[in-house]
Amino acid sequence: MLTEAAWAASRTKGTFFKERYGRLAARRGGKKALLAVGHSILKAIHYMLSTGARFHDLGEMYVPERTEKKRRDYLRTELKKLGYEVALTKKRKISLIPINWARQSTGRFLLEHPESDYETGPNC
Repeated sequence: MLTEAAWAASRTKGTFFKERYGRLAARRGGKKALLAVGHSILKAIHYMLSTGARFHDLGEMYVPERTEKKRRDYLRTELKKLGYEVALTKKRKISLIPINWARQSTGRFLLEHPESDYETGPNC
């Protein structure tokens, strides 16, 4: 029954369990990843029953964001050890593509620049 719950959780969009399943299935295979997700569910259930806490899904971006933060902090300290002063700012991602190409390939309306023949969008 736990594997059925893990299977359903691994198919639910935008959840921590789906992201965990995808990460593990790529390395270990689908069946082992399914058992690992079931184990994660079991640990969450145990924690909720033993402490009385409510379930809070971490979301699909929890692990990638945590990994990025750890790597960023590590690289910052390494540069400081080498004698550099470090100030990090996140680069804003905007792409420009021709209007005709954008409408034909994506089928979505994108913001138009009044001065140019280009459009911007979040997924360009």
